[in-house]
Amino acid sequence: MINQTMEEENVRFIQQLKIRIGEGKNLQPKSGSNWLKDCFCVIRLDREEIFRTQCSNEKTLNPFFGEEFYFDIPRLFRFLSIYLYEREKTVNTIRNRPIGKVTIRRSQLVRFPSDELWFPLLPANYDSEIEGKINLLIEPKYIFKTNSLAIIVNVYECQDLSPDCCDSHVVINLKLSDNKVLNRRSKVKKRTSHPQYNESFYFEIPLSKYCFDNSECQYMCHRLLATSELTIFVKHDSCGRSGNAFLGEVRIPLSKYELNESHKAWYYLQPKSIVTKSGPNLGSLRLRLDYISDYVFSSQRYDSFRKLLLLSPEVRPITSSVAFLLGEFILNKADAAQPLIKIFLYYNKLVPLIRFLAQYEILKVTDVNTIFRGNSLASKCIDELMKLVGKRYLHDTLKKSVEMIILEQKQCEIDPNRINQVNDSLESNMNNLKRYISDVYFAIIQSTSRCPPIMCQVFNVLKELAIDSFPNNKEVNYYVISGFVFLRFFVPAILNPRLFELTDLQINTQTNRTFTLISKTIQSIGNLVVSKKNTPLIKENYMISLYKDFINDEHIIKTKKFLEMISSCQIRISKDVPLEPIILKESIMYKKSKYKRIGFGTTFKKRYFCLTTQYFSYSKAKNKIPLLKLPIEEITVNRDGCQIKNTFQIVHSKCTLHIQAMNCVQEKEWLDILTRIIEFNHQSQSSINNRNNFLTNGSLIVPSNYNGEGSSSSNGGGGDSSHSSIAPDLSIHIDPDRELERIHRLFVANQSNMDSIIEACELGLNSVKIYKGHGKVHPSQFMIEDEQCTILPTLMQLKDCVTQLEHCHQRYLESIHGTECSPIEVDSYTNGSLV
Repeated sequence: MINQTMEEENVRFIQQLKIRIGEGKNLQPKSGSNWLKDCFCVIRLDREEIFRTQCSNEKTLNPFFGEEFYFDIPRLFRFLSIYLYEREKTVNTIRNRPIGKVTIRRSQLVRFPSDELWFPLLPANYDSEIEGKINLLIEPKYIFKTNSLAIIVNVYECQDLSPDCCDSHVVINLKLSDNKVLNRRSKVKKRTSHPQYNESFYFEIPLSKYCFDNSECQYMCHRLLATSELTIFVKHDSCGRSGNAFLGEVRIPLSKYELNESHKAWYYLQPKSIVTKSGPNLGSLRLRLDYISDYVFSSQRYDSFRKLLLLSPEVRPITSSVAFLLGEFILNKADAAQPLIKIFLYYNKLVPLIRFLAQYEILKVTDVNTIFRGNSLASKCIDELMKLVGKRYLHDTLKKSVEMIILEQKQCEIDPNRINQVNDSLESNMNNLKRYISDVYFAIIQSTSRCPPIMCQVFNVLKELAIDSFPNNKEVNYYVISGFVFLRFFVPAILNPRLFELTDLQINTQTNRTFTLISKTIQSIGNLVVSKKNTPLIKENYMISLYKDFINDEHIIKTKKFLEMISSCQIRISKDVPLEPIILKESIMYKKSKYKRIGFGTTFKKRYFCLTTQYFSYSKAKNKIPLLKLPIEEITVNRDGCQIKNTFQIVHSKCTLHIQAMNCVQEKEWLDILTRIIEFNHQSQSSINNRNNFLTNGSLIVPSNYNGEGSSSSNGGGGDSSHSSIAPDLSIHIDPDRELERIHRLFVANQSNMDSIIEACELGLNSVKIYKGHGKVHPSQFMIEDEQCTILPTLMQLKDCVTQLEHCHQRYLESIHGTECSPIEVDSYTNGSLV
């Protein structure tokens, strides 16, 4: 039973952003130069810096970056900006010269497809990035005694003005139909970005000027409202020659306001409505933007939808299940696989789901060499599972080797056409490369005990299905597993270590080439474990000598043994080896000093912070001796103890640490992981044995009675809610309601496809055309394979669940429109009417 109203229900607004910064094109150098060097990009939410790319060291007007950033956004924001800078170095200073920027409103982000697009660079200034919002009450009244129209404007407060601590005041202009303008001004509020005005302004317009018959007064009031406009300016009170600085404005047509009714709402401040002249061409930036925003309701709202989705592994045929339908509707299978694997992992139903999806795919395969090599839903589910639960495994296996390669900076080029004969030695380069390949290869094949149990279970399922389907092929079991472990897991991480967070060090062109050669060799070893000939298809002659040392019987036997072990259903736990602390989070932040500030200095000092499964510590730099080390079970976190932006407290019985994160995203990530591990430790202290059991294969296992923020204790009506057998480490937090909402949004976007299939089933058709992708421009033929048409009741139930949830969303959005959490944008006005 759901008795909560929309206002009472705790609805969470969750935002997620994935950005790929590709490259720049036709950039403009400074005068006197023909190229740019040391270019980098900065990602900002409003005016807050979130991330920056590494510098491009090439002398070029077309710098390449090739970096991706993926993060949750913990607050409302107005603008996403990507600034492009050139780092200028002189004898005494380093200066970042702005080249241009790309700025996009949050409301426009959802319009972009998940494709890379070229965006023109604009001048790098903040004129178009006004921040803040204002709370107003507007009440038009007819005054009978004076036969006049009164416009009452109450200005309550502003929030988030920029810059901070400004001396702001409000100016109100009422523009009438005859272009007459009436002005009012508030008092100045000193040194605050959240001024409280609480002032009322009264505009009185005599109607005698516009009509002579009293019977027409009401009509004239409506006519005046239809042609009048309020403009509210927020300005900074300054004494310089430039006058008052502009902080933002709101233009409000009065056409749809009802007479004698008050209208109270929050409004976003907007930049000046001035048509700017087109400036010089500053170049362009290639970006891929994938922004997701969801309103997540309480768990009870998703009960019916959850039960229907979790029944997918039990539906026969699998093509009639909700999970399969989702994969058929979505063009990019990863968008469907990401929420699916999290939900089914949370409810301990992932292995059955992958079993039946993989079984369906194998039945369609005629050539064993193509098995799981496409981007099917089954393949993408396994891909996303490895990314989710295998991150710690990947880091433990490759991180040391990767950082050694980056730090040593040794030449490894073996292509004669790329070698500088003066400085480079082909033999020395080959020896360096062979040593690096050996380090990486043996790190991989000796990592079996660290492979997450859930990955082993899935690989075991794939192996069994492949053997059953191709009984005459004795090596198909190796081929199936190597395609995922090498081709989709280890090789991409070696090729792009920064993307997989294996390092935060800068990678130059030479080292990048080294990683390319290593990844090609490791991939070849993985591909050839099932080859009858131990010779790869060699496209480059310079690789022949390298392959002779690594593509041989010894390496293939070791690789097969590795694949057999990680696809075994037995979980290997070494009880004799003491478990070492696992790093869950590490980064640079600021710590408040216990000493007083000297002169104009700051009390916050930059420090390296590290959180493991046992301790929280900080030091002056990474790999330095910790200045303080606190056991996890002895600390608590306080997020409300400081008024300074992005600051939180770590509280211990002996001290309290005041820590300031670099930005809101970093603060949220630290607070989330700290809160989870502290709650986990408090709940697991009842038994030392239990606590030891929670640590399995280097992963913290979340017990079945643990419910973190956003999790549900309900089993969803479809299976055991215990997570202990398959749960990932504690650095991974699964919020099932959030993932259900994501799937719901995907089905909402595909309601037309659901209707088309329902209609085809009712007409007895065997196939129907559906449309995928952004704008539904990619046609696809959907086959109705079940003669009994069991897909029809599934679709009818699914449509009913989706429709009910969508009605909840519409009611909630209507209830918050114009409130503090959902202010009105200037784009809400169309033809003078409020939308």
